[in-house]
Amino acid sequence: QKEGDLSLDEVENAFNEASALKPQDHKFLQLLGSLIHPQDFDKATVYFEKAIKENPIDHSVWNKYGAALANSNKMKEATEAYQ
Repeated sequence: QKEGDLSLDEVENAFNEASALKPQDHKFLQLLGSLIHPQDFDKATVYFEKAIKENPIDHSVWNKYGAALANSNKMKEATEAYQ
């Protein structure tokens, strides 16, 4: 990490603060899950689950949710998400 760069925790905290302004925005939740996904699959699934709750017909978030579950070795849940 270079000097002046934000850590993942700092980015997540900033997104959570912004989320408080419009907590039901599924696109925002999906973006946050996507940012966190490479570093913390389990935490990413929480954001994807929230996004799905707000917009259960968004296929792209279901796909990302399935990927996060698969990367967490939760294959049964991942298969269900993909279906």
